[in-house]
Amino acid sequence: MRYSVVWYGIGGLMLGAIVIGSLVPVPTMKAAPNDKLIHFLIYFLLMAWFGQLWLRRRWLALGFVLLGLLLELAQGQTRYRTFEWYDVGANSAGVLVAWLVVMTPLGKTLQRVDQWLQTVRA
Repeated sequence: MRYSVVWYGIGGLMLGAIVIGSLVPVPTMKAAPNDKLIHFLIYFLLMAWFGQLWLRRRWLALGFVLLGLLLELAQGQTRYRTFEWYDVGANSAGVLVAWLVVMTPLGKTLQRVDQWLQTVRA
């Protein structure tokens, strides 16, 4: 892909935002009612994005599942965040569903956008 630097850059920003957002203190409040849905969607988007860029999706999926687990463990070591197995499960479910989705024609979305941008610029 011609714009792979852009696609990886956006992915890197997403990844960085997830790591930072998972470890910074948050104001004391009750858990959002859709907390697990948010976990699912964040890891779904992360896997769906990078799953279109990397061919070794099995290792990518394993890496993102481990990332979710490690971030939860790190949260459990702070005084202001907690470890939750349900969050790990929601993260992992998002990765798994995205892995399945990127194996369909939807897994070529970034490639199509990249090709379209090349024709627009031509």
